[in-house]
Amino acid sequence: MKVSYELHAQAKDRWNIERVYQGHQKEEALEDARALNAESHIQAVKLVRETYNEAENSSSEVVIFDTTKNRTEPEPAAAFVITRPKKPEPEPAPKPQASVAPKTKAKSKQLGPSPTVLALVGGAALVVLLGAWYLLANGAALLKLVAFG
Repeated sequence: MKVSYELHAQAKDRWNIERVYQGHQKEEALEDARALNAESHIQAVKLVRETYNEAENSSSEVVIFDTTKNRTEPEPAAAFVITRPKKPEPEPAPKPQASVAPKTKAKSKQLGPSPTVLALVGGAALVVLLGAWYLLANGAALLKLVAFG
């Protein structure tokens, strides 16, 4: 198990982690918590002991020093424990089977023009048809213009 201590301080209504201590630095962490609590801009201080269990991949937190209730007279906090459940281990991927699957006929993909090509060809055909219609309807007038021009 790994033990560490986090020093939390509240200033301007925001909580921040001021420092993290190793497991053997508990007394130093308590001294720093008391000193930080004496500063005028600090509203409250908490010292949290975190224990991480590698075997179970879980951790727990206990508040061991808390000044949130009474600013002038801090007292050690009651044991407040937060336990984080261990993360589920991912299941291994299934191993491929050595059996032979029955052969099936693959569906052949029908090849053909894409919708974009069909739209372009259709549009061009429409333009040609409209042009032919216009020439048929106004052909005599166009011939007169060409002859006099």
